[in-house]
Amino acid sequence: TAFALVGGLAIYLLAHVAFRLRNIRTLNKQRLVLAVVLLALVPVADQPDALTALALVAGLMLTLIAYEATRFAAGRDEIRHAGGDVPPS
Repeated sequence: TAFALVGGLAIYLLAHVAFRLRNIRTLNKQRLVLAVVLLALVPVADQPDALTALALVAGLMLTLIAYEATRFAAGRDEIRHAGGDVPPS
């Protein structure tokens, strides 16, 4: 069950890293680092109760999401408002 929770999320993040690397040839370092951390936690994820392990994994993911949301906010805003000068049809 530990591998399903922690390892599954690590595989998901590694798939995102691989997809981005294949398509635009850049490496998402923060997702790669979190995937490695999660894989390192697989052996010890069975030690605490399931709710504690889930809270730890959720906290790590929320930290990644918050980092990416603040780090890339300007770029996302620029993309969203790039076509703002075009009148609606």
